[in-house]
Amino acid sequence: MSGTAGQFPARPGEGAGRQLSTRAINQSDSKLSTMAKTEELAKDVRDKIVELHKDGMGYKTIAKQLGEKVTTVGAIIRK
Repeated sequence: MSGTAGQFPARPGEGAGRQLSTRAINQSDSKLSTMAKTEELAKDVRDKIVELHKDGMGYKTIAKQLGEKVTTVGAIIRK
């Protein structure tokens, strides 16, 4: 296989890579700040997540049992 230019992305520091302008970054930030905050889980649900985890249950199993997202369960356990 011949190594023709443009076939693979450039390594950092080699050639021109994709760079975001300050304007693009600021537009991105403004979109994030206008997103509505999600409702916080009830304390009893958070306590149940922690209790099940301490009893040895995994994130996926807890999420299925309580009807929550796996990422939500993980975030509660990490707190």
